[in-house]
Amino acid sequence: MNIINGEELKVDLSVPVWKYVYEKAWIYGERIAQVDAESGRSLTFRQLVELSQRVSRCLLRLGVRRGDVVAVCSENNLEFCSVLLGALEAGAACMLIHPLYTPREFIHAMGISKPKIVLCSASVAKSQPEEVFTENDHVKAVLVWGCTPAILPAAYRKLEDILATDELLVTESHGETELHLNGHQSETKNIALILSSSGSTGLPKGVMLTHSNIIVALANSAMYTSEKNITLGLMPFSHAYGLLLVLMCLCEGSKVIIVGKFTVDSFISNIQTYQINCLYLVPSLLVLLSKRKAIPSEDFKNIHHVWTGAAPVSPKVQQLIHEQLAPFGKLHHSYGLTETTFIMFTAPYQINKAGSAGQLTPGMQCKVIDINSGEALGPNAKGELCFRGPSIMKGYMGNSDATKETIDNEGWLHSGDLGYYDSDHYFFIVDRLKELIKYQGHQVSPSELEAILLTHSAIQEAAVIGIPNEMYGELPQAHVIKDPATNITADEIQKFIAGKVAPHKRLYGGVKFVDTIPKTPSGKIQRRELKQRV
Repeated sequence: MNIINGEELKVDLSVPVWKYVYEKAWIYGERIAQVDAESGRSLTFRQLVELSQRVSRCLLRLGVRRGDVVAVCSENNLEFCSVLLGALEAGAACMLIHPLYTPREFIHAMGISKPKIVLCSASVAKSQPEEVFTENDHVKAVLVWGCTPAILPAAYRKLEDILATDELLVTESHGETELHLNGHQSETKNIALILSSSGSTGLPKGVMLTHSNIIVALANSAMYTSEKNITLGLMPFSHAYGLLLVLMCLCEGSKVIIVGKFTVDSFISNIQTYQINCLYLVPSLLVLLSKRKAIPSEDFKNIHHVWTGAAPVSPKVQQLIHEQLAPFGKLHHSYGLTETTFIMFTAPYQINKAGSAGQLTPGMQCKVIDINSGEALGPNAKGELCFRGPSIMKGYMGNSDATKETIDNEGWLHSGDLGYYDSDHYFFIVDRLKELIKYQGHQVSPSELEAILLTHSAIQEAAVIGIPNEMYGELPQAHVIKDPATNITADEIQKFIAGKVAPHKRLYGGVKFVDTIPKTPSGKIQRRELKQRV
């Protein structure tokens, strides 16, 4: 039947996420769990769990009940995990909202989830108009943490003030501190998280993930870290990739150095200061770093593993990254979707096939189908990747039509990604089906052209889109951020590509030099916005 099966999944799915994380994190006790890179403040594993449970009791006193939705919106900081886990323990589902959303995007996310309580950082509270929160009948309270003495709007409450009235969480019994947990099996099929889809093709949808979905993801991610690892919490915790990273580190005893804002200089400084030995980054950031020739490879000598995901990485770009960014360790690529609860493919530590996203994770099924007939294909045949198993989302919140379009009657989630697998069942990602450029009946992959463009020393970033053309259908057009120290021309870039690809893949739509390329929080190129610019 050409259906690939992952290894047997071995995990207890009878506990909710918060209990699963608490029990694992508590083992590491007084060890440092998280450090704020800028201030140096830190939390031990025990302190983080204790703060989480105080947040839970605070929300229960405010009337949060099982089935309610709580919105969490914050940049990466020390309080993020405790706020999230505390809300989950209170029985709520958490809608994570990206802190850099515009008011329009924020209102859209709030409209999807209709939260009863909004928990946000001070910076978010200051950046969003008050009416974003207050002009919603469903919002009963806005709790803000990290406030300075500045006066908050009357409609907001300071989270720290509420927590200060809470009694101590832990009890002393015979001199030993006990962790009190009360999990209920019925919770595990309930919604735990509502995450935004990538939004690369329009406004994001609300992806509903259950407690069981997330437990499967955390169990399958245990191999990616250990208690010896020290990593940067750089990816947004409000996004699937960053959230998985910080939760799996709590479960496996890894130390996370939390970074609120990225710059190349602070990135290098933090690696040196905190002796970072493992990195989890998105491809766009890896490419940016690998193109910075001023970065000495010695700065990365302690890094033994670099993991990348969230978007495909071509073999050529992988090689470039390995040579300049990870010469002392291994580069691992993974693949997953928010709708599949994060990672679906990853490579074992011992094996790393060039260009491959790895093998299927335990407990899951995958098939590659012909985009016209729907037939399940064999090895080395390109088609749409489809997944089935315990980590598939419950659906899109309030959007049954979109759910039915994505998950068929047999439970297969259609990813919209084009790929294939080899005889060893290693998977390779080619492109997004909806992003393929149709030129004279040919299908042209934007990712392939972008990968080639990035091998040019004068090009810092690149994105390729299809421009409508009455005669040919679509013409491939490149949007390029060039190295300011060079004088490369559009004609030179077109000739560079022409010498490396078949005629139907050439940049007949031309080359445009730009200052920025729009991306989603996870680093995916927003081709829809690029096309609107044109």
